[in-house]
Amino acid sequence: MQNSFLLAQTQSEPVSTVLEQADTSQAVSSDSKDSVKPDYAFALQLASVNTEQGLAYTLKKMAKRAPSIFQGKPILNVEVADVNEHTYYRLKFGGYKYLKNAKADCEAIKRQGIDCWVSNYTDNRIYF
Repeated sequence: MQNSFLLAQTQSEPVSTVLEQADTSQAVSSDSKDSVKPDYAFALQLASVNTEQGLAYTLKKMAKRAPSIFQGKPILNVEVADVNEHTYYRLKFGGYKYLKNAKADCEAIKRQGIDCWVSNYTDNRIYF
């Protein structure tokens, strides 16, 4: 299956808040072989769709709706889940060590018109 995005296993810096995201998100080097896996427990799930094309469409739509959230190089991951013989692609934003920070950013994202909920962190980075 051909991916719409570039998928890679990488290490990233945490996103402290949506409003400060451009200052705190980091570009990730491609030399991740010797990197330590991120110590994140939480991420924000923004969407769940049943095709990779749907994931690309949804991401572009969200980026137009709330460009401040997706500026810079945000941490975006995809979790592929098989549920009742159906495959879903879950778009996840950020990496959080602490639940309170994830909840605060989720509320900020909701104020931008995008629904989200706190979920488990998935280390399957995508770039757009």
